[in-house]
Amino acid sequence: MSDTLDEFNEKLRSRDHHLIFYLQRVDLGSRLLRLQTEKMKLEANTNKLCDFLNTSEYRMLNQTERRLLENQRNYMCGYLNTLNKRIELVKEKL
Repeated sequence: MSDTLDEFNEKLRSRDHHLIFYLQRVDLGSRLLRLQTEKMKLEANTNKLCDFLNTSEYRMLNQTERRLLENQRNYMCGYLNTLNKRIELVKEKL
């Protein structure tokens, strides 16, 4: 038994909808991977900076340089928090 034209078109729309949904999930998965990779790199750099802030070399810097490095650490931590929130949002959509 053959489908009517309307039934055929409906099947195509349904299939397209599933394909679009699949592609959106693939896009979300690759976005999640990029965010997690970025987070790991930033965590490593933040940890290196925090380690440096506990060295005698850091204590020998002038006040302006120390303050700038502390600001940098604070911004990096804020960026990490933002990445974590974005990662959670993407995970919720998967």
